[in-house]
Amino acid sequence: MNSVSPESKRIWLLCGVLVFATVLVYLPGLNAPFLFDDRAIEDGEAQLRSPDWSAAQSIGYGRRLTVFASLALNYALGGLDVRGYHVLNLFVHLTAGLSLFGIVRRTLRLPVFEEKFTNSADGFAFAVALLWMVHPLQTQAVTYTIQRCESMMGMFYLLCLYCVLRGSQSARAWPWYVGGMAAAWLGMGCKEVMVTAPLVILLYDRIFLSPNWNAVVRRRWPFYLGLAPAAAWLLFSAASETAPTAGFDCKTVSTWEYLRTQPGVILHYLRLAAFPDRLCLDYRWPVAETWQEILPPTAAIAALVAATGLALRYRPAAGFLGAAFFLILAPTSSIMPIADLAVEHRMYLPLAALTVLGVLAVRIGVAQIARRRSRRGFLVLTLVLVAAMFMVRTATRNALYRSPIAVWANAISVAPQNARAHWSYGAYLAKAGHVDEAIRCYRKTIQLSPDHVDARLDLATALARRGDVDEAIEHFRTALEFNDKIAAAHYNLAVLLERKRDWQNSLAHARRAAAQKPNEPRYHYMLAVALDHCGEHQESAICYKKTLRLDPSNEKARRALAQLATDASRQRRDPL
Repeated sequence: MNSVSPESKRIWLLCGVLVFATVLVYLPGLNAPFLFDDRAIEDGEAQLRSPDWSAAQSIGYGRRLTVFASLALNYALGGLDVRGYHVLNLFVHLTAGLSLFGIVRRTLRLPVFEEKFTNSADGFAFAVALLWMVHPLQTQAVTYTIQRCESMMGMFYLLCLYCVLRGSQSARAWPWYVGGMAAAWLGMGCKEVMVTAPLVILLYDRIFLSPNWNAVVRRRWPFYLGLAPAAAWLLFSAASETAPTAGFDCKTVSTWEYLRTQPGVILHYLRLAAFPDRLCLDYRWPVAETWQEILPPTAAIAALVAATGLALRYRPAAGFLGAAFFLILAPTSSIMPIADLAVEHRMYLPLAALTVLGVLAVRIGVAQIARRRSRRGFLVLTLVLVAAMFMVRTATRNALYRSPIAVWANAISVAPQNARAHWSYGAYLAKAGHVDEAIRCYRKTIQLSPDHVDARLDLATALARRGDVDEAIEHFRTALEFNDKIAAAHYNLAVLLERKRDWQNSLAHARRAAAQKPNEPRYHYMLAVALDHCGEHQESAICYKKTLRLDPSNEKARRALAQLATDASRQRRDPL
């Protein structure tokens, strides 16, 4: 029987430490409730129960089939129990982190490095993987459930690269290349950023595995040919996106507005990578308008891109890391506009390149200032201190996710001009019964964004529940000035106007509500009541009957209909 080699034991130990440290910092978030865009999961319960192509399309995952399949699996195993979704997200993150460990470790042992890292490859790879896995910037991609789109894409991206690396080192390369193609195809079903994988892997192949481009093509042309259809499909489907605020067809911000803002956003990402101190679920980053907001960040990013180009020529390994960073960010931080200009989860995979550069910089710095005998101690101490700070921050951040109120309070503290954050904060306060505080949040939202229809509707609803009927009516009417096709607003106005005995206006809004939502029994009941008050008893009876057809359990409608019949009978007996 073959015994396990000391090297294998060391690798297993390092992997165990990586898993333990990561699980430890993400445990506080395993019970975090669904939040914000997680409503796609809750609202799509019926589609997840019976998953198919049309179901995926109906909840906006027609192109992200891998993610949709994972959500359907979660639902099949545990329904809407949040813990199952978080466990799967954590498993994805662990797999991605261990893949990164393997990539860095094996890359540093390649002949291109001329044994410079032979004795430190394992430690270097461990430091990179640990810092990347416990970095606070990763929490949004891991703990925010729906952002498994990002983390799953990152996992398959890294697995694809790992398979190419292993295939280049294996006597039987084709199983690894097939595995890499499978990972790439699955990744294309997660997020559009995966389309950059062939480019990044090609560049990796040329710099680390092959002496020239002819060798790249000669050795692995079937692999790259296998990636081409997946990339072409993803590009075509993304380019034909019809959603108004997503993908490549965003209507809320122009291409030029997006492009001129992204340099500042990328600098923000770089700062968070080094100092993750003011993290936020929703920055609602403003469009750069002035030359002071545009030129300095643009010049800084241009300088970094130029430095990357020079590094590719003279320091190819470092140049690859810079190029990978910019290439992976390109779909979300270039000319293709997306409704949200800045979000933390977009840094999930690019952070890997920055982490490698950071660890390399520390290694070089320590070599310059410390004596040979003490270098290892300095490096270990630095790793421990930085990892400890990251772990504390990440655990704290994950604990924050357990309370949506706390999440949005944090967002407001970081981005006080974010109208959407104030509205979301108010919505959760109202849900928790803190009506007065919610009203203050809704008023702040409207102050920052007067055309925020949802905030006006929620404010009107909260005011009505508090008894401020007149002001509630005013806000419902203002909301309808922005959009007169909101059936719920017409219905609520009809109810409030009925309380004020304004029968005619109540009837007008009740008619609009029932016409816009013909299968909503409440709306037909309200219409019946308004018609009854206005003396339209025959039509009122028809509406009561329709209410009962839609909702046979509505006893109020049944009693009102019986009363109408009794009144009609009495009138026939005694016409005077």
